[in-house]
Amino acid sequence: MKKLKDINWNQVYYFYEVARKLSMKETSKLLGVSTPTVSEQIKKLEKLLGVELFRRYPRRIELTSEGKNLYNFAEDMFS
Repeated sequence: MKKLKDINWNQVYYFYEVARKLSMKETSKLLGVSTPTVSEQIKKLEKLLGVELFRRYPRRIELTSEGKNLYNFAEDMFS
């Protein structure tokens, strides 16, 4: 398990907003960054954690079970 000091909290926040909206495009508009930036940060977080947080489809995404677990943690932290 990764130590908390290894976690990039900006990436967790990006994840939280994407999970809330289930849209990287809407999240990028909300955060004022490009969609590729949001996507890249999510991929980096997934690599760090060693899990897939979203299932990606051509026109939508959905949370994996690991993603749901992280979302519950992030929701408590950011709400």
